[in-house]
Amino acid sequence: MSSFRPDLLITHWFDDMHPDHEAAFLILRRALVSSFLSNSIDSLKKAPEIFCCDTYGSMGVRGPFQPGQLVDVTRVWEKKLAAVHAHESQPLPFYLDMIERQCLDHGRATGAQYAEAFLHVPLFGRADDGVRLGE
Repeated sequence: MSSFRPDLLITHWFDDMHPDHEAAFLILRRALVSSFLSNSIDSLKKAPEIFCCDTYGSMGVRGPFQPGQLVDVTRVWEKKLAAVHAHESQPLPFYLDMIERQCLDHGRATGAQYAEAFLHVPLFGRADDGVRLGE
């Protein structure tokens, strides 16, 4: 991790219903904390922004996903579907239906056909200062 310093990381939600998704978030958080604490205080100022994505119909272990940002994905919808099809080990009809319904719901909330929802997670509890994806 010392040579790889991304500005932005997108991962699964920490409260995701799928245990592998929850584990992915925890592993990422542990790696970031270990990496940044082992370096100088200046490295903390350069910590990446972390955003969690919505999955499984916006419901987590302890309640609903509360996104802070919706991103229009209408223009790249076919690419998103192609990426989902790459997960050959998954029951695609089930997931494709769920993904489409979820993105349609988020799209309606933002005036787009399809949208993805994200939650900013501040590393080390820094206040969320309105950080937006792509800024």
